Amino acid sequence: NISSPMYDCDPRTKFDLIKDKKDEVELEEYWPQLTSTEKVASQRQSFWKYQYE
Repeated sequence: NISSPMYDCDPRTKFDLIKDKKDEVELEEYWPQLTSTEKVASQRQSFWKYQYE
């Protein structure tokens, strides 16, 4: 695996909360939000928002 910075990110792009429970469960399986409880993580999705923006 090779990691590289993303240079073409649009800084105006904003994160929309994931409302589809199936999508949220799948994302949580592969990219878990380890920074908060499951309930808080599901409501706020702050980790995913931080990573996206």
